[in-house]
Amino acid sequence: MSGEPRDGSLRALADAARASGRLALDTEFVGEGRYRTLLCLIQLAVASPDGGDSRIEMLDPLAEGFDGAPLAALLTDPAVEIVVHAGRQDIALARRVLDRR
Repeated sequence: MSGEPRDGSLRALADAARASGRLALDTEFVGEGRYRTLLCLIQLAVASPDGGDSRIEMLDPLAEGFDGAPLAALLTDPAVEIVVHAGRQDIALARRVLDRR
């Protein structure tokens, strides 16, 4: 599994989120028995701006060559609403791994 979405680039996903104005984010991580929590999976969903099907992607942040910069820029874009459920740990972990505040 590569770090990029299978059918396009992370930049294309970011463009779709900017067009719709909203991005759903969820993560999977391992924290038990570890000094620092390990981010294992990033799940993203973006609504189609034309009302069509939503785009759902899973990113592997552990993949060699993973570049989270486009996602980091998207998460700090004030024009994009980030939707999370009980996301306290998700946000803290994404901030640390993607090196953003």
